[in-house]
Amino acid sequence: MIRSAIFLVLAFVLSGCLSVAATTVGVAVGTTVADSYTAFRAQSRNCNSHDSVHGGVLMAFADYTLCIAANGGAHQSVVTVSQNNEFIAPAHAGDLISGRGEVVRSGGSIVFVRGELCVDDETVLICSAKSLVDQFEKVCRRIQ
Repeated sequence: MIRSAIFLVLAFVLSGCLSVAATTVGVAVGTTVADSYTAFRAQSRNCNSHDSVHGGVLMAFADYTLCIAANGGAHQSVVTVSQNNEFIAPAHAGDLISGRGEVVRSGGSIVFVRGELCVDDETVLICSAKSLVDQFEKVCRRIQ
């Protein structure tokens, strides 16, 4: 499933139908009706002293993947309220890390999402989050 998702994302990138976000990081984004897909190639600067991708990098990429799922790839702001991550296996420099996110439940401005990050067919991280969609400006006003 994940391997076919990677090919879907790459096909969209090559056909020009998919926007590539943050090209300096090398993140690709794609959405289907049910799921959202992301991918990036890990670099040595993303790794810790154990030569595996730093957990913080994986959690940040998981957050990005879940936000894309929460807004369905639309240009709506997303604020993560809470996020849970479980590390399953390491990823290394040179690995193509793919992410898949899906909406579990949506109501009003709150969206519950879950996802996973994989290298090839091996799960690296599983995650879930509660997010607010189109509430960024309101949250910023509350903080100020």
